[in-house]
Amino acid sequence: MRKFKTALAITLCAGLCVSSVTGVSAKTMADPLLDKKNPDYQYQFDEVNVMKAWKLLKEKGYSKVKVGVIDTGVDTHHEDLKKNLKEYVRVTKGVEKKAVDDADMHGTHVSGIIAATYGNGKGGAGVATGYDNDMVELYVASVQDDDGQINDVDLIRAIEYMKEKGVKVVNMSLGGYSYDDNVHKALRAAYDAGMVFIAASGNEDTNKDSSPAVFTEVLSVNSSDYYNEPSYFSNYGMYSDISAPGSAVPSTIPGNRYVPFSGTSMASPVVAGVASLVLSANKDLTPRQVYNILCGTANRSKMGSKFFDDKEYGYGIVDAYAAVKAAYEMKEHPSDKVDGIFVKSKTLTVPKGYEVAVETLILPYTSTADITWSSSDEKVATVDKDGYVKGLAAGHTTVTAKAGDKEVNVSVNVAEDTAPTSIEILKAKKVISVGEMAVTTVKITPEDAFVTEYYATSSDKNVAVAYSNLGVRGIKPGKATITLSTVNGLEEKYEVTVKPAVSDIKITKKTAKLQVGKKFKFAAEAINSSGKTDVAEKGVEWTVTDSRYAKIDKKTGELTAKKAGKVFVKVTSKGLIEDGTHNMVKILKVDLTGKAKEMPKKPADKALKKSKNTVKASHIVSSEAMLKSKASDLIDTVYADFASNRTKYTPEVLDAVVKVKKEALKYILDAKYDTELFTGGADEETEEDSQVPTGKLADYANQLKALSGYDILKTGPKYNFAKLKDDVYNTVKEAYKSVDKKGLNEYYAQIVDAAYSKALADIKKAKNVIELSIAEGKAADAPAPNDLEIKGIRNIKDYDAVYTNNDIKAMKKILKRQLDSYVNGALKKAGYKKDLKGLKKDLKAYKKDIDNTLYVGEMFTKTENYIKKMVKKTGVLYEKVSIGDMNKANAEIDKVMSGFDIKNYSTKGWDKVKAAYDDASDTLNSAWYKGELYKLGDRLKAKISKVKTLKEEKAAKAAKASKKSNAPAKKTGK
Repeated sequence: MRKFKTALAITLCAGLCVSSVTGVSAKTMADPLLDKKNPDYQYQFDEVNVMKAWKLLKEKGYSKVKVGVIDTGVDTHHEDLKKNLKEYVRVTKGVEKKAVDDADMHGTHVSGIIAATYGNGKGGAGVATGYDNDMVELYVASVQDDDGQINDVDLIRAIEYMKEKGVKVVNMSLGGYSYDDNVHKALRAAYDAGMVFIAASGNEDTNKDSSPAVFTEVLSVNSSDYYNEPSYFSNYGMYSDISAPGSAVPSTIPGNRYVPFSGTSMASPVVAGVASLVLSANKDLTPRQVYNILCGTANRSKMGSKFFDDKEYGYGIVDAYAAVKAAYEMKEHPSDKVDGIFVKSKTLTVPKGYEVAVETLILPYTSTADITWSSSDEKVATVDKDGYVKGLAAGHTTVTAKAGDKEVNVSVNVAEDTAPTSIEILKAKKVISVGEMAVTTVKITPEDAFVTEYYATSSDKNVAVAYSNLGVRGIKPGKATITLSTVNGLEEKYEVTVKPAVSDIKITKKTAKLQVGKKFKFAAEAINSSGKTDVAEKGVEWTVTDSRYAKIDKKTGELTAKKAGKVFVKVTSKGLIEDGTHNMVKILKVDLTGKAKEMPKKPADKALKKSKNTVKASHIVSSEAMLKSKASDLIDTVYADFASNRTKYTPEVLDAVVKVKKEALKYILDAKYDTELFTGGADEETEEDSQVPTGKLADYANQLKALSGYDILKTGPKYNFAKLKDDVYNTVKEAYKSVDKKGLNEYYAQIVDAAYSKALADIKKAKNVIELSIAEGKAADAPAPNDLEIKGIRNIKDYDAVYTNNDIKAMKKILKRQLDSYVNGALKKAGYKKDLKGLKKDLKAYKKDIDNTLYVGEMFTKTENYIKKMVKKTGVLYEKVSIGDMNKANAEIDKVMSGFDIKNYSTKGWDKVKAAYDDASDTLNSAWYKGELYKLGDRLKAKISKVKTLKEEKAAKAAKASKKSNAPAKKTGK
């Protein structure tokens, strides 16, 4: 299953276990994965009696059922899915658009478990398809964004989309450990409209309640294995309902491939497929009746005398045949007879102000009877028609479920003082740009309330989309009212104005030369796509690459030349461009001429100006304790190395460590803003999205790390500061020397020089070990030597860009390839045949412009703008590459390489083959747009086919020798 990290962000996490690709290519119409001799046999068909259920449906008659999958997407070209796949859309920012590719393998795998084609000899079959592939019609909605996450807005829109299409069963192999009221309301509305929801319980081997599986309207599925034993990873608990095979379940993945995955993500679609078969047998069943049948007829053979097992199986392992048989019985012999009512628990605690559902089953499972509910004291708690108990006042009441002449009582205790008493907006950006995601900071009190999440709605989703527990994204210019609510009905509102994004920077005053000692005031303004200054955040900011040569006023743009040389002035828009994550940047080169005059020294006792607190950040609210604890842990972890190895350090170093630790902990204690401690980023070790230290906290951590290197091997047992300083200076100097500046242009070369010069100067000025550790800690931010490996261009900024790749040339190569791949990839794939000659002419000019650009960020912007222009001109969209696209291309490369044997080539020939492979791999690893991978396997094959084999080399050599020996002798005399 995929993790639902917060009420806002649902992360989809693939199966726990992947085995090798089967590489099926059978000639018969028998599906290879349904052959018991196949190591990747679809054992779920046996464990849940699928074929037996199909046979019964064939005998008694059935109807087609629309089944939906909300996931990462689906490979619409997959040979085993085209037959039963009706429609696929990708939902982004609450809007759905037609799509063709899976953003990951996950959604294609889940879709195959439900609806892969039976009997086509192409892999396996889906649980819901039937012998004639006419029982199921599949609808898929991708809700995973470019960052691999899902939000409540897109999930709710996907649910609404399924409802509009008349889908009856929806599988959601996703979830997370927080409550989202907006999602719950959407599910309840769809459930009331007759939709059956199935969701994965989770893969953390815990009884924590995972959302959306926790909701009563959703059937929560645990995973079992080949032996009908609980999977070691599967979640469980009172809110889990049923189990199904989820360990090493084979299914479809992009590129006409078949792989076993493990996870409750795989168990959930098995149950969704069975639910579809139940509705095929009896289309008039309500979701409540479908759940009653599935849970009631589940296989309990491994549960002993238990009817419900909250430790492992839930109600048992789903049984397709027994469930379908029960569905027919309800259809052919309807009866409202009730033998009994089963409840999972006869005691219930409900926090005041909240709702908690009582979950029940009616016996027999084929009964058409409805349950009616009542509360013995409605001043304490009420209960609605669906069994939701709402706590009104602290105390005790008895809730009674009644069906026919049977009833069951549940003892309900309503707990006091756990509901929110207020919701306060601490920070909300009132003016944002199109594409911008503005984080909202909300304080809910008390902090220990049972549910502290808030739920956001927008009065106009076309202007601004509101995300629960996060903030607002601008969609188009206009105004919208954002309402923030707690689960118990408290509300706060604010109005947001969306303005155009920055499209360009118009420089109105500039110079290319400036005499030393003189000043010049640059001028520029950020403009929108219409050329006007109407943007969300007006103005620009100025910086200079090397302050040794010149200084510039950040706000006014006034440049003062200090000594002869050259500098680069960077002007950055305050507002964001339309991608919502970057600012517009332009670079200006200035030559500084003349000699520097002797500047009068400032009096040593001149008072320093007090710096103003310019932190613009969200206030630490309910997460205060957690964030400060995390920050303290960071410092304590670094400090622990000293505590456990005190003998390695001299007293001077240990004293410095204690002082830095005290300063750091005091700073953490006094912090008032989230961003004084952490910011979003990638964890260095896991490379996953995480909160990373920022500002002074990061400085303290770097300083302690520097101090940890000052052991007696460096300082000597008697502590020699001069020797230590010299050692640190030389270490940083060596790092500076090891930086390869050959591939850098003059702009980046100067940034590197300035960074190291500042670090070395600070080290040289250090008067004690504290100052030295601060200087070395700062030096850690200087560029590191590059590793000569192209890693792509995702989320890289400024000079970091040229150190995550080979050099500037490598960056330009990637960006120019992006432009090429639109014309030679996207347009070819779309069959575009109009003005290709004109487009190629434009392309040549665009590539030349990129070659003449100094700043990588500006190269990125130009590339994106050029592509936008070409898209506008041709009408052919250019999609970003997905994980699924990369997996598919990787499979193509592997397929090509599997046909080449090193023994068939000379060393020189094999080097050429390897070079072609490396080039294809670099393209794959750094691809940003889908067109870059267009026919990558074919292109690799074409390149390699030109490399002569050892046999061909020998033949060519022999032919050359033969030709030489048969040549007529030259006359040498008269």
